[in-house]
Amino acid sequence: MKNVNRLFGKTSLALAIGFAAIGSVSAATISVGDGAGLVGGGGTTPAQIAVTYVGDGVTVGYQATLSYDTANLDVVSQNVDGGICGVNDGAGTITIIDGTPDSSVLGDKVTCNLTFTLDAGVADGDVFTLDLNNALYSDADANPSPGPHTENDGEITVSDAPPDIILAFNPDPNVVFPGGTSGTNTVADIDVTVGSGTVGTGTIDNCVLGGANPGAFQILNGTAVVPPADTIDLQVTLANSALSATLTCDLDDASAATQKVFNLSAPAGTPVPAPEFTSTPAPGSALTCNGAPGSVQNTSVTITNAGDLALTFNCSVSGDPAFSLASGGVGNLAGGASQAVNVECTVPAEDAPAAVGSLDCTTNDPAFSAVDYPLSSVAATAPPPIAQPNVVPASSMWSQLSLIGLLAALGLLVVGIRRK
Repeated sequence: MKNVNRLFGKTSLALAIGFAAIGSVSAATISVGDGAGLVGGGGTTPAQIAVTYVGDGVTVGYQATLSYDTANLDVVSQNVDGGICGVNDGAGTITIIDGTPDSSVLGDKVTCNLTFTLDAGVADGDVFTLDLNNALYSDADANPSPGPHTENDGEITVSDAPPDIILAFNPDPNVVFPGGTSGTNTVADIDVTVGSGTVGTGTIDNCVLGGANPGAFQILNGTAVVPPADTIDLQVTLANSALSATLTCDLDDASAATQKVFNLSAPAGTPVPAPEFTSTPAPGSALTCNGAPGSVQNTSVTITNAGDLALTFNCSVSGDPAFSLASGGVGNLAGGASQAVNVECTVPAEDAPAAVGSLDCTTNDPAFSAVDYPLSSVAATAPPPIAQPNVVPASSMWSQLSLIGLLAALGLLVVGIRRK
């Protein structure tokens, strides 16, 4: 009962009008079933609704008319099991006839099926009566059958059809951005259409980026309400390496899912020729030129272009006048080339404060448009003199007497050893 298809101008309702076996009773009964018509999406009601004939053990045939509202309903009839229900006067009356060819008792049965179509003007809550009239019954002798007979009317109740739209996406789930030059933007769209269903709308919104490189991607439009068809619009800034991210959105349609996830990817961009500043020591490193007080010392930085476009630079010295640029302060380097920038300094006097300054370079590499190397110079302190022992001159009287005493002692030692 929930499957509804959109048609232009009408909503169809299938009513099975017939006669189902219930068992023999004392009075024949014709009953038109009730139907539930759905509006808002069109289509045919999938379930057939039965109208029953219950025999009385005597009746061999009957005839009745069924009236309906032609201003709001159309009908298509189908005969079943010998019954006839195709006689329609076009003014809202169908004639139903059924009976046995051999005048045997007419049992419980289905006589015909009727499919009603609701016009576009009907609305939720409308009720249309299927009015059963003019019932005639006959027995085997074509005489009125004994006992009472019952005719039960039916009705069609109109209600709003439940939403059944399920969204479709293209591409899904992998969204691949076109390539281009590194640093430029490329865009990709996700087409959002009706995958199935006819009633209501489907919505995708509240999209957020995640994954490896969400910062490289941008959501230009993250909401789509369908129908009509719409798009989710995305953008990425290409880099020298491939990029990826995820796009997770809230989903509101007739499917069971509440979220939709897309995988975003962008190829590596074509590199833009550019200079790339590097140096030894590293950019910003401190440079020293210490030495003896008043001496002239040297320190240097080697600048290299690691890029593929000419690197230009201009270096100067600031700070204490003890520092000066000796050579190499201006350069224009092809890719892979290097140049030394030499700084000369005069070492301050001993115990004087250290001289400080800076080697300041500007370049055409945007990442290193200004690079400063701190400079310092301090005098090397000479070590204190080593103390010398007092030495007695060998030519003095005291040295001679000391030597004679030493030799005498050695002689006595030798004599003592021999006597032993």
